[in-house]
Amino acid sequence: MSGLRTVFFLSFILILFSCKKKDTESVLGLDVQPDNDLLGITITDSASVFMHTQKIDSVRTYNDNYKFLGSVQDPTFGQTHASIYSNFSIANSLTNVSYGNNPVLDSSEIVLRFADQYAGDLTTALTYDVYLLNENITSGVAYYTVQKFSKTKVASIKTQLVVRGGVLCLVLPFDDNLAQYIIQTPANLINNAAFIAAYKGIYITSSDNSNISPIDKGAIRRFDLDDPLSGINMYYHDGNSVSAKVNVTRFTFSGTDA
Repeated sequence: MSGLRTVFFLSFILILFSCKKKDTESVLGLDVQPDNDLLGITITDSASVFMHTQKIDSVRTYNDNYKFLGSVQDPTFGQTHASIYSNFSIANSLTNVSYGNNPVLDSSEIVLRFADQYAGDLTTALTYDVYLLNENITSGVAYYTVQKFSKTKVASIKTQLVVRGGVLCLVLPFDDNLAQYIIQTPANLINNAAFIAAYKGIYITSSDNSNISPIDKGAIRRFDLDDPLSGINMYYHDGNSVSAKVNVTRFTFSGTDA
């Protein structure tokens, strides 16, 4: 039995020392790193850290479905504004669209589906200005936040989010004169290329008249422009019929052309 105990003891000692490594070998690759490259830690209570903000000249904008719109008075960053430039296109890329021989417009509107994110006070009513663009926006071109397009103001409204189709939406006026021209001009409804060449797009911004004081008033809201509810709706009827029902057509902000 004493011989067995001796063998066990020697085996234990052999295993113990064969597993022991130098401290410098406990980290992979540390043994090949020069000593002057090792990181050191110094503790001090007399150092000062000075921080500042730096203005960024511009930020790249992207042709994705989520866009932000509105104005807010933040307690830290002050006033912040977000606006939208967008063109619009024939839904489903239809071709040779026609609204009859005598379509008569009843009304038109812009609908933006609220996407459940916001900064500020969601209940704040803001004043929105709607413009028509006088020059084209090209899909796929890299635009930055300093980019400005020639535009003409066509509407202004103070409003809150409203319920459409069971969800919250922002509903703004469109230009009825342009809407009437769109539905009665089939030459520009041949395809989306002809349509976008004729109708440059829109610009939506929150007006300087919006009440965003005191702190935390106003709101910047996120909208889903690809949502089926988002688009420009035009309500019209057949002018050749005294009993014609009101129809609606929607031009969208989604798709590769918009």
